[in-house]
Amino acid sequence: MKTRSTMRPGAPGTKRFLARYGERLISVRYVYDLVKKKRYTTVELIAEESAWNPYRWGLREDTEVPVRAEVREGALEREIRVAGGRWDRGRRVWWLPYGRVAAMGLEERIVFTPAELEQKFLECRRRPRSIAPSTDAE
Repeated sequence: MKTRSTMRPGAPGTKRFLARYGERLISVRYVYDLVKKKRYTTVELIAEESAWNPYRWGLREDTEVPVRAEVREGALEREIRVAGGRWDRGRRVWWLPYGRVAAMGLEERIVFTPAELEQKFLECRRRPRSIAPSTDAE
């Protein structure tokens, strides 16, 4: 079987599926079986939605991450400054090592741009996994 086209919701050929599945629709594919001389239409749907913390996939503790603190949160800003935070006037965020951010419970305030988030994710995926030493007695 061969996939000839994959279309996003709203493109010609996807309207009836968009009406049927709504916002759960991710894509529509037309798959062709040359042997049976058949065309199959497949849809990709969102089956389940749950919260996900993108920062738990292995940022190193020394990786600097941008943290948001509102103007009226003076106590938090002082805490961040004491922990070694560096203010970025252009982006209006504090930069702090991830280990300290996690220790302070500020993971929900990390504000990577989508491009930065993708880059950090790929860096974590490329990093070789450490192999734990064997605990077996010889």
